[in-house]
This record gives sequence, C-alpha cells and structure tokens, in this order.
Amino acid sequence: MIHGSDGEDTAGAELALWFPEGVMEGPKTASAGSTNDRVKGDV
Repeated sequence: MIHGSDGEDTAGAELALWFPEGVMEGPKTASAGSTNDRVKGDV
C-alpha cells in the first residue's frame, strides 16, 4: 500500500486509523532473498 500525507502529524493519525494495532516491521527486501547475486554454479 502506498499513501502520502502532508505531514508527520497527519501521517500518524492516518496510520492509527488504518492500523490500530500499530505497524509491524518485516524483513527488508535484500534479507528476504531477493538479491541479484549469482548462485554458485550459475552460468
């Protein structure tokens, strides 16, 4: 989901409206195995 707010105070109020239990941290893209690194043996 992508949404923009006009300020930090407004963003906090909007996040509380949609996510009353708070925002959870998840794995970052790179640590989730989505890198472009080659696997040993790739040609």
